[in-house]
Amino acid sequence: MSTWTSECRLKHPGGDTEVFGHVPLLTIRSGPPFPAGPIYLKYGEHRGEHRGFGFQHIWKEHCRHIGDHDVAVDHVRRLVADALQPNTPIHYEYGERLEVFRLRTGSVILLLARSLEVPEYSVVTAGYFPKNAKGSRVGALAHVGP
Repeated sequence: MSTWTSECRLKHPGGDTEVFGHVPLLTIRSGPPFPAGPIYLKYGEHRGEHRGFGFQHIWKEHCRHIGDHDVAVDHVRRLVADALQPNTPIHYEYGERLEVFRLRTGSVILLLARSLEVPEYSVVTAGYFPKNAKGSRVGALAHVGP
């Protein structure tokens, strides 16, 4: 793509789709309900340490050792796709944020966009490896397809 904007959706490395996974309907005892929806990795923005979202933020925050933009795009897309596998545990972090946690691939933080006609989730960050997920386990990523 020649012109990037922060809201551009990146393609999943395993196919011709922009969807990286699906969050099922989640009901949380001490938090808001989370509707079912697709997960997208946007081009994003990096606004400083622990501030930003999407590819740009993940690259500058967790993959800064990769100097080439196109190499970084491919790396981050694979990193996110590897972490967002069906049946991966989902934890409620706070507010509109969920954490998807896999011991071998690290954590991915998702943010729900409720303001849209069809709810969707956007990757805030990924590529870090905590010992445990924050918050209570509230479900697992849905398996969609055949």
